[in-house]
Amino acid sequence: MKNILYLLISVIIVFGCSSTKNTGNGYLANAPDWVKQSPTNPGYYYGVGSATKANTNMDFHEKARQNALSELAGNISVNISASSVLSQYEYDDNYSEYFKDNIKLSSDEYLEGYELVDSWDSEEQYWVYYRLSKEKYKAVKAQRKNDAISKSMGNLEQAIEFKDAGKVKESIRFNIKALEDVKDFLAEDLKVEVDGAQQAYGSELLSGLTDVVQDIRIVYPEESIAVRRGKSPDVNPIVAKVVDASGRKLSGFKINSFLSWNPGGSIVSESDSKGEARIEIGIADTKRNEEFLESSIDLDKLIRESTSDPVVRKLLQNITTPDYVLPINVVTPSFFIEINENNLGNPLEKSILFPEIVDLLLKDGFTLVDRADHADLVLKVTAITKTNTQRNGMYSTTMTAKVVVTDTFGQQLYEKTIDDLSGLSDSFEAAGLDAYEALGNRYQIIIYPEMYKKLFK
Repeated sequence: MKNILYLLISVIIVFGCSSTKNTGNGYLANAPDWVKQSPTNPGYYYGVGSATKANTNMDFHEKARQNALSELAGNISVNISASSVLSQYEYDDNYSEYFKDNIKLSSDEYLEGYELVDSWDSEEQYWVYYRLSKEKYKAVKAQRKNDAISKSMGNLEQAIEFKDAGKVKESIRFNIKALEDVKDFLAEDLKVEVDGAQQAYGSELLSGLTDVVQDIRIVYPEESIAVRRGKSPDVNPIVAKVVDASGRKLSGFKINSFLSWNPGGSIVSESDSKGEARIEIGIADTKRNEEFLESSIDLDKLIRESTSDPVVRKLLQNITTPDYVLPINVVTPSFFIEINENNLGNPLEKSILFPEIVDLLLKDGFTLVDRADHADLVLKVTAITKTNTQRNGMYSTTMTAKVVVTDTFGQQLYEKTIDDLSGLSDSFEAAGLDAYEALGNRYQIIIYPEMYKKLFK
């Protein structure tokens, strides 16, 4: 099957080529040699283009000219030097191809010094033949490169001055401008002379920009904070400062933060004129004792604001800012449990609910205390059963129960009344115990999750 497919593709290619330049007895029989066969001369780049005289939206002369220059530009290869910044920073193959395609498009705008060699008309088509001296192209490109480096170094000097003055945002922007100036030549071995020594200019630009970015600091007001589960910090929002390596305040920087218990939720803030960014912390919805807040500078926003060039934007994607972490100690509330279980007017000798309640609280990391005045929360359960009916040797009971949670100030935080449970067994006492078993199941499946959500989410 593969062989058939390859044969079919080959036939299509051959047919397509022969339909463009038919050297037989067709309408190209009297055409000049450069129409029938592409010119070859190692000292020139060539471009041959044609346009159909009919059904052309633009002037066929201009269409043929564009086609010829496009072919000429396509013959100018873009190679990535092993010592270029692209190679040194080890960008992937996809980016290399992306870079080549964009630089080739950019090079089309600088085809200076090309000359018209010949043109030819047939009844149906118009053909044009251009060439460009490789020496002339090399000279023009060298001049463009020198002009670009000169302009870039001016912007780089400005970036350094801004950095020294503590204006980091402006420094980053001028660093990016300096990189944008020479982006057409990043695949080459760019060298500049500094203090009598040759330096790799592209690498210097990227490393300089990276250094400026890495010098940005996010400083939290404390080394760590404590937050009670189900609560926000006592001081909220947290006021972080954005400064440079010398501690100078930096304004206008967007900060992205997230909480470890909610990694998908982004907290966005921006440093004001005092370099302060306010980070709003939500409720500590977690069962872990150790969590954290992580913040970083949104460099992507600054890059988008500084350049619209897709090559430069893509190149700078690999520059990252440090992440700053604020440890959060999650304080777990302590519970005091008070249970009153009455079955048919008599207290239960052995609690049915207490083990179930304790097990659920301990699994979620809560601590238990033996005095209400030592507890953060008091969980009180009151339940009574009463006789109901007797039929065919089976006895039933009804139950009324209430679950209440209060804080240290006696403020009620949660309340649940249960009056739809019943028990059934071969005696009223056993039926009452059956109702308590039903209450235990209800507490585990419905009441406790509801209570937890109310108190801690």
